[in-house]
Formats: sequence, structure tokens, C-alpha cells
Amino acid sequence: MTTIADIREMITINNIKPETGNVLFQDSLQNSNSEEQTYHVYNGFDPIRANLCDSLWGAFNLKLIAFIKSQNYTQEDLEEVANSIQIDDNHWDWLSKVCLHKSDEYEWFFLDINEKPQAACLIYHPKKSAIDAGDIFYIEYVAVAPWNRNNPMEEKQFRGAGSEIIKCAIQYATESLGLRHGFSLHALPRAEGYYEKIGMTIFDALSKDTMKYYEMSEENTQKYMGVL
Repeated sequence: MTTIADIREMITINNIKPETGNVLFQDSLQNSNSEEQTYHVYNGFDPIRANLCDSLWGAFNLKLIAFIKSQNYTQEDLEEVANSIQIDDNHWDWLSKVCLHKSDEYEWFFLDINEKPQAACLIYHPKKSAIDAGDIFYIEYVAVAPWNRNNPMEEKQFRGAGSEIIKCAIQYATESLGLRHGFSLHALPRAEGYYEKIGMTIFDALSKDTMKYYEMSEENTQKYMGVL
């Protein structure tokens, strides 16, 4: 029986590179020097990009943790730094998630710049809305590369990668899946402020453990997309 470790080893030994021909969406993001750089969004089952998320993102987080340890922070400063960084999803194994979620009700999205994954997103569809009778989609997982988050080691490389990949998922869901504008998710605690800022509503009855359930209405989703 082939395991995740076997697949990862095969990708590494054979130096398998991700396909670059089937671009779903293309636009640009600003880098830390305020320069526009083109991004490409790829859709579909993609273990190669998922493995890149694991290897590149994991290596950066290890480097970040080593940097923090080397700074000789006071306990107070260390607590402040720990509260400012976002590594809640560091344990996510993207290759495992791709292999587990590849049936028709799931859609994968990867946003690349310079052939490096800057963000990843998995959605489930259709999902019944908590607001009305319409069908929307549910974000199972969404994350940006750790170098695109606030950290004490260096400036963010790119801003807005998370918003862009969510907007790409919305566009795909409405244009290709026939769903109405709107989506839902369970938010990691550190991400709650962002989801509230963009106009999502909490439904406490659907929350679980420490993760609150958020949904964005059709109108607010259209505003988020710039349709209204």
C-alpha cells in the first residue's frame, strides 16, 4: 500500500515539478518593494504543489522559530512576539489533505508567484446557507505562505494573497459550479478579525470548539468581489 511518505519520497527523488500550463486565473500582487508581480492560480488535484507547501512553508517556519530563539527576548517580549505571529496551521499536512480530499465535491486552488505557492485553499460544495435557502461553498482550509504573514524576521513578501485566493474561489464557484455568491468557514481564532472585517457574520449555533462559524451573505460577498 502506497503511503503519504512514499508519495513524498517519489516526488523528491524524481524532482517532479508542478504543471504550469493550466492557469485558472492570473493577476498581480505587490511585493515588499511595492512592485507588481504576476500570480497564477491553479485549480484541481495537485499533490506536487501541496508537497511544495509542506516543504517550503515548513522550512520557513523552522527558520523563523530558530530566529526567535536567537534573539534573547525577555519573557514579556517573547509573549508579545508569540501573540503576533500566525503559526496555528503549521501542523497542517497539505499533501495528506490533497490525497484525502479529491472527490467531486472538493475543489483545490493554489496561488503561485515565481513557481512558489503563496496561498492554498480547499472548498467543499454545495453547502447549505445558514442565512437563506441558497447553496454556497464552505472553506475547509485556507492559508498563505508564512513569509506573507507578519513576523519579526522579515517583511511580508506579498500582501493580499489570502484575499485573492478566496476571491478566485468565489469566482470559480459562481461561474463554474453554479453557486450563488456567499461562503462559510470555521475560523482559527487569530483569523477572526479578518473575517469580521470583510463582512462575515458569526453563527454561534454552528461553531465548534474554539472555532467560530462564519458566513458571508450574498450582498456582502458581492461587495467583497466589487460587484456592488
